[in-house]
Formats: sequence, C-alpha cells, structure tokens
Amino acid sequence: MKCRIGDKIRYFRGQHGMTQEQLAEQLGISHQSVSKWESGATIPDVMLFPELARIFQVSIDDIFDYVNSGEIQNVQSILMKIEEEAEKTDLPAAEKVCRDGLQTYPNSPELMCKMAVILKTKYLISENKEKAWLEESIALCNRVLHISSDVHVRQTAYKTKAISQAYKGDKLSAIQTSENVIHDYDFIMVYLTDGAEKIKMCKTDIEAHLQIIRKMLMLIAKVYRNQGNAKKYRKYRDASVSLSIDLKD
Repeated sequence: MKCRIGDKIRYFRGQHGMTQEQLAEQLGISHQSVSKWESGATIPDVMLFPELARIFQVSIDDIFDYVNSGEIQNVQSILMKIEEEAEKTDLPAAEKVCRDGLQTYPNSPELMCKMAVILKTKYLISENKEKAWLEESIALCNRVLHISSDVHVRQTAYKTKAISQAYKGDKLSAIQTSENVIHDYDFIMVYLTDGAEKIKMCKTDIEAHLQIIRKMLMLIAKVYRNQGNAKKYRKYRDASVSLSIDLKD
C-alpha cells in the first residue's frame, strides 16, 4: 500500500481550481489545517474523508492513493493481452479484452485510456464511422484526467482527446486540449488542418523524424568509433536516410 494523502489533496484541489482557504471553508476548518495536510505534517480526521471525496468527486481510495499490488498486476496482464490482439491487428478482440477488463476494474485510468485509444482508432479505420465512438473516447479521457495524476497516462489522455475532438469536427476544443500536450504537439496539429496546410504539417513531421533517425545513426557510429571498430563506424557515419519521394515537391 502506498499513501500520499497530502499530495493527492493538493492535486485534486488544483484540479478543481480551489485555494486552500476555499477548501477549508467548505470543510468548516482552518486553512492552516489544509496546509499541514499538504505538507505532510498531519492528515485529515477520518470523519472528513467522505466530505473530501464528495467535494473532489472521487472515491476515498483515490484520496488515499491506495494501490493494490494484485490489482496492478492484473491490470498489466490485461493491457498485455490487449497489445497482443492489437499486434495481430484484431481490433475487435482488443476492444473486447479491454471492455471485459473495465468490467472488473472500472476505475483503472490505464484501461480507460487504452479504451479511449481503441475507440479513436476504430473510428479512423472503420468504413462505418460512428461519432458515438469518439464521444465515448472523449468521455473516457475526461474521466482519466479527472482521477489520474500519472504524467504518462494524462499525456496519453490529452493526445487521444484532442485527436478525437478533431475527428469529431470540434477543432477549437481540440486546439485547447492540445495545449496541455508536452510532446507530439505537431503530430496533433496534423489532425487540425486541411488541404495544403495538412500536407505541409505532415512533411514537417516526417522530416523531424528523419532528423531523429540521422542523429541515432551518428550516436551508433560514435559507439563503434570508441570501440575501435573503424569499418562499422564509417558504415553508420556515412549512412544515408531518405525517402523515395522528394518532400520539397
């Protein structure tokens, strides 16, 4: 069990845009008490946890940041099964595994995030495009962003939500959501443009990835140089990375 009550209270308070004074007022206590919770000096009285959960619209376990090791292992096992089905390009099977997992662990941010990605992908590749899939994807992302403080999970939720909003045609909301994305911002922008602008964005993104590959090749070359392997050093140093098309066309 891992417990970081003060950190979680600070996080949920921030999510609701509340000051320590405002939270204290709702609880009928002094703001110094809230400050002591968040610094780790004290913890709330047990009778206050139901009220904190009500104010933050989360469970008491969420405030306790309770992590069940067995549940974590089970969720990870489900996520692996989902990936196995996805690698076989069997999206319906991956969706079923994920939905079954959510029946058992309905509050798992990881499973909710994975389902949101699956629904977004389902809309992209399906001939029969149902806007309900995007709406469900966005709703799942909102739930994840409401309850999870994990940076990686939140970033995935923000990216998936922005792309789902773009597919839905709500570009303004997609742009606002994408402002929270730390990485892959340009990738998301591809979904928000049309025509010549989309082509330009795609070409820029492709060239950026090619530059990364070129840098990786140089790093490999330097490793071989340091090992004294001149042949492989020259091989990777002189490697050419290009496409069979001219991106400047």
